Amino acid sequence: MKYNLDFIDDFFRDEFITLSGRRYSYRDDIYAQKYRNAIVLPFRPDLNCSTKGMGGVLDENGQYVNISATSQENLMPCGYELEREPKFYDESVIYLGYYIMQWGHFLVDIVPRLWFFQQNYHGEKLLILTSNRKSRINGNFLELLSLFGITEDKIHYVYEPERYSSIIVPEMSMVRPVYYSKQSEELYRYIVEKATATRSYPIYEKIYFSRSKLKKAVMTEIGEPEIERIYRKNGYKIIYPERCSFKELVFYISNCKEFVSLSGTIPHNIVFAKPDTRVVILNKTYRINTIQLMLNAQAGISPIYVDTNICLFPASPGSGPFWMEIEDNFIRYAKQNGLKLPMMVTSQNWIVEYCRRQKRAKRLKQYVLMYVRLRDRYLDIGGSVVGAARPDENFADKSIYFFYREKLKEINTNTNCISFATNLYHYLKEASR
Repeated sequence: MKYNLDFIDDFFRDEFITLSGRRYSYRDDIYAQKYRNAIVLPFRPDLNCSTKGMGGVLDENGQYVNISATSQENLMPCGYELEREPKFYDESVIYLGYYIMQWGHFLVDIVPRLWFFQQNYHGEKLLILTSNRKSRINGNFLELLSLFGITEDKIHYVYEPERYSSIIVPEMSMVRPVYYSKQSEELYRYIVEKATATRSYPIYEKIYFSRSKLKKAVMTEIGEPEIERIYRKNGYKIIYPERCSFKELVFYISNCKEFVSLSGTIPHNIVFAKPDTRVVILNKTYRINTIQLMLNAQAGISPIYVDTNICLFPASPGSGPFWMEIEDNFIRYAKQNGLKLPMMVTSQNWIVEYCRRQKRAKRLKQYVLMYVRLRDRYLDIGGSVVGAARPDENFADKSIYFFYREKLKEINTNTNCISFATNLYHYLKEASR
């Protein structure tokens, strides 16, 4: 796949070239195996991370069934020894795997087993492991499963070891970042076909998927509203995914000609897009989402990546904080692709420039305060260098602070009335010379 790298900072281009050039295996031999008198082990978390641990299926000889693992990111790579004989259930069930209540994980950790259900599901009970007893498959998660005839009453959450007369374990049709398969390609096409068969919504050629209405994103994803306004004024339909049903989302994505969103979970949904869809991903962090690169390959899409992020501090991939600015990369992308930019972005007028600096100062303050709140809560806010965000590659460490600080240039961080007047006086004095 060939990516357009014109709008990525030179500082990170070597990492992107290396990661995007990775080749994935392609398989057409995905299988499902029935294990008689088998045991399902509930998820047992590690001491250092509540979402990583052990669990899965043991055969009747007590041997771990490797295809029951969720090996990606070491989420659940293996099982453990039983302490006592589990309760026996004389029924045949289907193992669906380890569920994390987050849409991106659901798409790549649970959905890849659903290929088996296209023709082989007859109402059996489904076994789900979870790290949190409050986690439930509902809403859009359940709506997707319903396309395969799965109802809520068939889902069984495993909290204690259980032995069944028969457990069917479908192999995952896609394992990141290792392989995808003929079955996973057919699976996503099947989902699109079923989801769009009976519903009809307006067709929008150009859509921008926004997170700006999410309570969490308002606090941790700073600067998106300004980006959203630019796309709205350029005729893009703004979609808030949390306000849509699953079928509605699939309809919009599968029928649009251009799809734009910030990096993260939202662009994972391009697995439901047509191969000729134009996709633009606005990078909200220096961390490259390697899951997305594999999904791009499977979907046959080469997105345009645009760096819009300012990362003075290391960010958690899931929790941030993220700070987006309309600066050199986005301006260059907009001009080359016919997007009209507001005067506040393009004008060289000294008054506009001053207001621009003041707005940036307010976003900086929000960003710093959010980082202080998050740094001791999320252990994956790791390292001050890019290399720490690429654990599977031998990248040289790079200091991110000074790179972004140079991009920011001067910022007036005092924003109270007296400071505003003082700063304005000095700015006018400097501009008059």
